[in-house]
Amino acid sequence: MKKLNVTLAILVAAVMAGNAQTSVNSEAVGYVTTTIAAGPGAGVAKVTPISPVLLELTSNAGVKTGVISGVASSSITVASAGWTAGALASSQGYVMITSGLQNGLILRITSNTADTATLDTFSLNIATAGVTVGDSFKIVVGETLLSMFGNPSNGVVGGTSAQFATRTIDTVVARDATGSLRTFYFDTGSNTWRRSGSGSDQGNTPIAPNSGALYYRVGTTPLSYVQTGVVPSSQMKCIIPAGGSVFLGRFFPTDGTIANYGLNSLNGWNNTSQGGVTTASVDKLVTVDNSTGAVRAYYYNGTRWLRSGSGSAQDAVAVPAGGAAYTVRNGTGSASILTIPVPYSL
Repeated sequence: MKKLNVTLAILVAAVMAGNAQTSVNSEAVGYVTTTIAAGPGAGVAKVTPISPVLLELTSNAGVKTGVISGVASSSITVASAGWTAGALASSQGYVMITSGLQNGLILRITSNTADTATLDTFSLNIATAGVTVGDSFKIVVGETLLSMFGNPSNGVVGGTSAQFATRTIDTVVARDATGSLRTFYFDTGSNTWRRSGSGSDQGNTPIAPNSGALYYRVGTTPLSYVQTGVVPSSQMKCIIPAGGSVFLGRFFPTDGTIANYGLNSLNGWNNTSQGGVTTASVDKLVTVDNSTGAVRAYYYNGTRWLRSGSGSAQDAVAVPAGGAAYTVRNGTGSASILTIPVPYSL
């Protein structure tokens, strides 16, 4: 679990509060603390959605910011980048486009050579989507299960595979490197993060800067995830696949709502006003009701967000700073790029 670097805690209070505007001459850096709620006891878990929202440049050798010199369907090339082969991918590197049509788009690096980074694009062709030669970029780092949550010395309640099977220890639901949602636990026998069906160390499972996880806490004391870094100062973008699920972080260190994601405007996002789309087949956004702790699925009816069992509008359902949600899509079309406008001025 990341520890607070006091020298970076120069947080712009107006940004964190989300209710004022502040101008500065350089990047604002600071910290955000997210509390993982305590379990109620008796081996019962309480779930907290959680996500990274601040950015950090990679510490790897080679170019960290620069200009793209070549673009393919799922990779970029940077002349004389000087990267160490494989290093960006193995250390949770992400390309963030910082100019041009897709300014703000963040893509995980799955492999790299000295001058080319291959990216996880959910089969979307980034060249035809508008990433072009001459666009600027920076390489940022993401979290992993181990860096984000740590181990029992950080308060994680670990245990054996048998305890995992009965869910009497802490568990985390996150997207693995293949794109599937998986449930992980800390195995105290091997002293590593594991998942069902795999005997290998899962501690390096990526959690992207624009992604998140669900932490199911059995321990009866809360945990704090403290992150430090650069406050995002422009719009943020991510790719939403046509089918399956993907986690969406809050993107910015301010509180928001499910309506703020703007998923209803995403190309191909279906809603119940369309012919043949039912509440069973409609695309959904899933998050946790902060007042009850219940996991809820929300859908769009053409004019507002709703949930099954409630006829009232749900547009204002909160997604707090450091919180997360995830999509459940039934589409068969292509992936689309979601744009989240910056909710403040720096």
